[in-house]
Amino acid sequence: MKYGLLMTSVLKERKEEQCMNMGDMMQTLAITSIYERMGIPEDQIVEIGINDIMEYDGDYMILPININLSLNWCTNIFPLPAKILPVFIGLSYFSATDFPNSLLEYFHAWAPIGCRDESTLHLMRRHRIPAYLFGCISATLPRRTQAPQNGKVFFVDVPDSLLPYIPKELCLESESFSHIYRGDAFLHLENVKAAGLQLLKKYRDEASLVVTARLHAMAPCLAMGIPVVAAVENCSPRMAWIDRLIPLYTRPEYAKIDWHPSSVNYEEMKEIMVKAAIGRIKHTAEKYQDVLKVSYFFESRKKAEYGNFYREILRQLTEPADSPFEYILWGAGQIGMNVYEILCESYPKSKMVGVIDSFCEGKFFGLEIQKPDKLQSLLQAGKKKYVFITTTSGEACALEKLVQLGKTVVGRDYLSFATKNG
Repeated sequence: MKYGLLMTSVLKERKEEQCMNMGDMMQTLAITSIYERMGIPEDQIVEIGINDIMEYDGDYMILPININLSLNWCTNIFPLPAKILPVFIGLSYFSATDFPNSLLEYFHAWAPIGCRDESTLHLMRRHRIPAYLFGCISATLPRRTQAPQNGKVFFVDVPDSLLPYIPKELCLESESFSHIYRGDAFLHLENVKAAGLQLLKKYRDEASLVVTARLHAMAPCLAMGIPVVAAVENCSPRMAWIDRLIPLYTRPEYAKIDWHPSSVNYEEMKEIMVKAAIGRIKHTAEKYQDVLKVSYFFESRKKAEYGNFYREILRQLTEPADSPFEYILWGAGQIGMNVYEILCESYPKSKMVGVIDSFCEGKFFGLEIQKPDKLQSLLQAGKKKYVFITTTSGEACALEKLVQLGKTVVGRDYLSFATKNG
């Protein structure tokens, strides 16, 4: 079993440039720190970009999720591929549209959901999904061992409205920059990670004070023991947890800002947060690791050619692989299922338009199962159709019906896949 690192810095196109929010990488680096505490070897850690996650088909992987998502992103990546086991440590969800049922079922299945903010917590609880407020994983980064002797004041994405209130002496040894990085270099995950590590080191080794409106400058700096002034024009609901640690100054309060704050010491609670995150990850690993070892043992075999008998029969068709032909299955049992899956694979443009079975009722891959007396009307509707006999016990009945309807030519009118061993 592997352990995943979700590279959540989503690249966004802005005309001719690529940009990313470095705050996202702060969360990934915090999970890296959690893995270090757990003693997870590097060769068991898999980095995966959020844009590539739906194509994942490697080893079974536990994936801690601490991320801010809109409905579009939620429906794009959830449910995750079957080989990814999510651990929701700090989900933040904002959308005017409510969850679709598929997402509700998914979150219920992987509850409890750790929420990064109180708004997401309330949303989960409205839907009776077990959830808890955790804040952001970046608030668990290790505290630095010592402050720099001649540190700088970092102004990180401060609002213009704050500028008149900043004391001049703070600007003497200062640096201003943004968490939004731009450039094609960030198309590559290794560059994103390197930039994140460099920024985290810069904060740790050089900052005497950080003044910022960025949540993910506040949280990691607080965790590292760096004094922080949080000045925001709008107090976003995404910050509905961090005000337990520091005040959030809005425009009417800029004149009251304490420009010489002390570092915040919440090491006891931080340790509980770390233990909670590790506990969730370990619980998932212990719950699934043995059954997935068994599953992988059998899944990783050299596989036989399943359905070879059916594929051989299909070669009697004169249709090319890209032909958009229509067909009717007679038989909704195991043979029918196997033949349908092979048809979907070998003839992806073909279309099943009817299902016949004397005994089965209900639906078969979305189509209502009908009785044999409906075959004639199915054949007469629209263009020419093949009949594929996918039952052994009902083969004689199907052939008799086809003779009655004048459909007697193998390969042109019908094919029979009847076999005694499935």
